[in-house]
Amino acid sequence: MFRIKSSSRKTSSRQNSSCDVKKWLGLALFSILHAAGASALPPELPRRQVNTQYTLPSCTQTVSSTASLQAAFDGLRGGETLCLPANVTYRGNFILRATNSTLWTTIRTTGALPGQGARIAPAQASNLPKLVTNNSLPALALAPGAGFYRIVGIEVAPESGLATTVYDLVTLGTVGTDQDTVAEIPHDIIVDRCYIHGSESHSVKRGIALNSSNTAVINSYVSDIHVVGQDNQAIAEFNSPGPLKIQNNFLEAATENVLFGGADPTILNLVPEDVEILDNVLSKKLIWDAHDPSWNGSHWAVKNLFELKHGRRILVSGNLMENNWIDGQDGTAIVLKASLGDTRGAVTEDISFVNNVVRRSTSLMNASGPTTGLGPLRRVLIKNNVFEDIADRLFVIQNGAVDIAIVHNTAFHGGNILTSDGAPNTGFVYTDNISRHNLYGVIGGGFGIGRSTLDGSFSGYIFRRNILAGGNPSLYPSDNFFPTVIEDVQFVDLNGSNYALAPDSIYRNAATDGTDVGADTSLLNGLAGDRVPPLAPSGLTVR
Repeated sequence: MFRIKSSSRKTSSRQNSSCDVKKWLGLALFSILHAAGASALPPELPRRQVNTQYTLPSCTQTVSSTASLQAAFDGLRGGETLCLPANVTYRGNFILRATNSTLWTTIRTTGALPGQGARIAPAQASNLPKLVTNNSLPALALAPGAGFYRIVGIEVAPESGLATTVYDLVTLGTVGTDQDTVAEIPHDIIVDRCYIHGSESHSVKRGIALNSSNTAVINSYVSDIHVVGQDNQAIAEFNSPGPLKIQNNFLEAATENVLFGGADPTILNLVPEDVEILDNVLSKKLIWDAHDPSWNGSHWAVKNLFELKHGRRILVSGNLMENNWIDGQDGTAIVLKASLGDTRGAVTEDISFVNNVVRRSTSLMNASGPTTGLGPLRRVLIKNNVFEDIADRLFVIQNGAVDIAIVHNTAFHGGNILTSDGAPNTGFVYTDNISRHNLYGVIGGGFGIGRSTLDGSFSGYIFRRNILAGGNPSLYPSDNFFPTVIEDVQFVDLNGSNYALAPDSIYRNAATDGTDVGADTSLLNGLAGDRVPPLAPSGLTVR
C-alpha cells in the first residue's frame, strides 16, 4: 500500500500553492497528447489560488463564557484575534457577521496546535475549544457578505445525546434568497486545523457547507458525518464562485465525502472555478459496511467518495480515496458529470485528476456527459494514478463526454476496463495504462469487445501503448501490449504494492512519451507519510 500523510506530517512546502504539480502538468500535458497523436484538448489548470500562508497572531481578547461569545463575535470590527480557551465548551448557534473591513480577524484556540501545514487529530481535542449545537442549526455560520475570517484550532460537534438531525455543523454560506447575489456570498475564509465531527450515533448531514469564495479548508479533520434517509457529505458546495482550496484534511462521510453541485445554485450560471483538492484522505469506516467482519450494525447510505456535478478548472492531486461499496448506488468511487436539477448553467470542465491513490471500491469512475440538455463534461485528464482493490469496473465513459484523456495509470481490478453507453464520446485518449483485461475489457453501447466498441462509441479516439494483461490482441488496435497475466509486467514488488516497473521489464521506456508504461509511483510516494494498513472490505480485494 502507498504511504500517506499522518496528522503530524507538515506539508508547508505545498501548503500555499500547487505550483510543483502545475509545472509538472504544464510540461507533460501537451507532450503526452502530442506523442499519442491526439486532437483532444487538455484541461486548463486553476488560474487563481487561495493564499493560506499566514503567521498565527497573538490574542487581542479572550472569551471564556458561552453567554458572551456571540456578543464578542458581534463586536468584531476587523483585525482582531479572538482567543477561546482550550477545552472550554460553548453551546449555541454562533454567527460571524460582515465587518466591512479587509483586515483579517482570527478566531483561535489558546491551546497548543500542530505546526502550520500539519493536520489536526482527534487525540488533540483537549487543546481545542468546543462549539456545540443543541439543535438542527449549525454551531458556526457566516452571515451574508461576511469575510476575512481565519478559524484556527476549533472543535465543532453536536450536543452529546442530541436526537435532532444537524444539517450543517459549519455553514460557510448557503443557498436561498439571502445569498442570491455575488455580493452576499461570504468570502476570504480559512478554516485551519479544526476538528469537526459527529459520532457513531449522531445524525449529521454535512460537516462543512462550502458556499463562500476565496476560501480554504486545510489541515482539518472532519469525521462521522452520516444520517438516515438523506445524502450527507464531509464537505459540500452548492453556491460558490471559487476559488477554493481543500488541502491536507481527513474527510469522512457516508454518502459522498466531497460533493460539488449537490443542489442548484441560487445564482444563475454560477459555477465554482479554480478549485484545488490536494493531499487529503477521503475515507469511509469499514464498520459501516454490512459485508465487512467489523460491521457494527449501523446502516448509512453509501454512494461515492468524490462527486462533481459542476465545476471549472479543478485540480485533484495527491489524495488517498478509499472504501466505497454497493449500497445507495452501484459502488462507484468517483463521479464526474454535468447534471443538476434544472437549467442553472451546469458545466463540468477542465478537470485534472492526477497523482492520486484510489482503493477498495466496488467500481472506480463514471465520467458522463449531460443527460438533461445541460452543459457537457469536457476536458478531463486522469493521469498518474494508482487504482487498487477495485472489484469491478474501472471507467464508464458515456453520454457524449468530450476530450477525456486517461494516461499513465496503473490499475488492479476485476471487471471491465472501459464501459460506454449513450451518445458517442469525442476526443478520447487512452494511452500508457496498465491493467488486466478480464472478461470483457473494453465494451459497451451495444458493440463488441475492443475495437468494435472503440469505433462505435469513441469518435476520433487514440488507444495506444496500454498493457491489457490476458486480452486478445486481435480485438484491439495495434500498438498495445498483451502479456498473459499481470505478473508478466514485472513490477518491482507486486505483493508489496511497489508498482514501479522492474529494471528488466520489457515495458520500461515503452510508453508513447518514452517513459515507463503505467504510473510513475515515485510521484505518489513523494507525497507520502505514514503507512496505512492494507485492510480491504470482504469481497472487494481483487489482487
